[in-house]
Amino acid sequence: MSLTPGRLFSPIGPLAAFFVTLAVGVAWMVAELGLTLASGRALVPAHLVERMFELLPWQLAVFAAIGLGVAVVNRIFRLTLAGAVWWALCCGSFAFLGEALLEGLLRKHGAGTALLGLLALTLALAVVSASVLAVGRRLGERAGRAARGFFAGTCVGFSVFFLLWMQHSIMFIRIWEPGLVGLWQFLTPTHFAMAAAAAALAWAVAALTPAGRAAAVAALVWLAPAAPSPRADASPARRPDVLVLLIDTLRFDHLGVNAGIEGLTPELDALAAESVRFTRGYSPGNFTKLAMPGILTSLPYRVVKTPLPDDATTLAEHLKRAGYSTYGISANPYVTDAFGYAQGFDRFLDPSTVNEFLVEGLLEAAGVALPGPSYRAQIVTSALYYAPAAAVRRRALEFFDDSPGPTFVYLQTMDPHGPYLPPHRYLPAEFEFGDFESYYAFDALKGRGLMAKPEYAPKLRNIRERYRGEVRFTDDEVGALVAGLRENGRWDETLVIVLSDHGEAFGEKDWAGHSGDNISSTLVHVPFLLKPPRSWGIAPRVETSAVSTYDVLPTVLSLLELPAAETAFGRDLGPLLRGEAPGEARTVVSFAYGPGVDLYSAVRWPWKLDVTLDRRSGERTERMLYDLRSDPGELTDVASAHPEVARELSVAVQAWREREDRAALADVGGELDPVVREQLRKLGYIDE
Repeated sequence: MSLTPGRLFSPIGPLAAFFVTLAVGVAWMVAELGLTLASGRALVPAHLVERMFELLPWQLAVFAAIGLGVAVVNRIFRLTLAGAVWWALCCGSFAFLGEALLEGLLRKHGAGTALLGLLALTLALAVVSASVLAVGRRLGERAGRAARGFFAGTCVGFSVFFLLWMQHSIMFIRIWEPGLVGLWQFLTPTHFAMAAAAAALAWAVAALTPAGRAAAVAALVWLAPAAPSPRADASPARRPDVLVLLIDTLRFDHLGVNAGIEGLTPELDALAAESVRFTRGYSPGNFTKLAMPGILTSLPYRVVKTPLPDDATTLAEHLKRAGYSTYGISANPYVTDAFGYAQGFDRFLDPSTVNEFLVEGLLEAAGVALPGPSYRAQIVTSALYYAPAAAVRRRALEFFDDSPGPTFVYLQTMDPHGPYLPPHRYLPAEFEFGDFESYYAFDALKGRGLMAKPEYAPKLRNIRERYRGEVRFTDDEVGALVAGLRENGRWDETLVIVLSDHGEAFGEKDWAGHSGDNISSTLVHVPFLLKPPRSWGIAPRVETSAVSTYDVLPTVLSLLELPAAETAFGRDLGPLLRGEAPGEARTVVSFAYGPGVDLYSAVRWPWKLDVTLDRRSGERTERMLYDLRSDPGELTDVASAHPEVARELSVAVQAWREREDRAALADVGGELDPVVREQLRKLGYIDE
């Protein structure tokens, strides 16, 4: 059956209108995916394709609901095929706006206000649609076929334009920025080009002219994904590959070999058996933003701020100068090109500019309104919030396959991070869905004295079980990554570092999650493994010397016999690894901040000193000393019993802060990109 102008503008029945709406839903999702892939910015295209097929049933469900409305309208107004398409596009756009309003209103003002907001939006849609249909009927009666075609094409083009605009700017509504005028600042040449192409294509289809067919071909060529980047050339001087795997939010005691729990993380335990395992490794900070500068530049957050300035040389930049092909993948919105972490990478894939599918926002809104039932029905999973470890692992293996020469790959997975929604197969058999507690509700309880109450115990147990499920899922993916590298013959001679940026609190010291003015070991004591190339002859073992993840950059440079970074705050662990120097009684420092205060911890085993300083004056407002050997929970302050130790560690903290002040680079921070801001909000880093 040919699509002629007569058919395009002939009335159709209610059932046909329903199926036309379903077809629009499929086309909508395919267009979203195509736009993302065409932009060349997707974190992992394979992951996005998988997500499209996973979400397609939900997309069809949404458009089936819209289709029922279209069928009812069809009975009243006798829609044409073009009218049904326009109606479906318009309702889909309003659905996207509606889910953003619903989520925002639910978070800010509760269900009652959210329902009123949706009612107002529905009434607005009804008024707009009725007005357009009335105009369309008048045009149909008084104008010829060309006028009707122009009208239909304009409606389709405007709807697609409206969709693209919403896709890039809806976060303004979600994060409650003042006024909607600011939305227009997100209009880019891509928006206008796509809107113009959509309108032109619609007009061409309406007229069915040869020029229209040519325009369709041109649009397809314009949307085609960019060609893959060329394979990296091998370095003339062969050095070992380097893999840094950062498992975001992995507690020290949830690495099975650290906790003495067999079967918790068998794959990571097997990797630890090939590695030097540091049992006293500490992070530079208590959440990602504070920890990552130290890990990737060996500079404190107070020195570099965010985004990273050009003067902060990353590990990738050092290795690129040495002839390495450098690749990075981050699932964390704090570790992105927008925050300066792409410096030195040949390719750096991150989530900062990945478009969302329409239906993802609708599912997130369901997760806010009914978190437990949504997870039980698998409507909401962690994949709505970040790319899962499986996607990161697949792309990492592709990078190694594409790079025959010395290769550096940095991976940052997010799965143990909230909202703790692992695949159900990783939950214990006795898991109680009825005890489900939202990550965001849990995080809001910090410092309120409620988590220790007996009635909260089932919810806290539920949260811990979900967290462990995410850890087990990540462990399986680490095993798959190792197996892939063994299969392609690169595992044995690869220098591998596995660590975390911070831990997580589950009620310890009345704290939930991470960040804030808490610098306890629960948050800054992290797993730290280093697997050397087999040919180096460094024996696997357990090291009890206190170390810091500040040490990653200077240690890698030393082990590869590259020039040292003169500004590094970390130490070269090479002599310790090679057995050339014994472990030392070293002091390692971590940092956190709260309202108006800076917090430091200084660990010199077995002592840990926590110091709180007024941010403006630098004067000490609080000091607590703990004996970690006898008090691992840091519950008893022994500063008065050991004044000399407290004084020595206080001097170490003061010296560290003064060094930070001397080394501070220019603050290049600016307005936070709204896309990144929205992703951080989803993960609980930004409180609305």
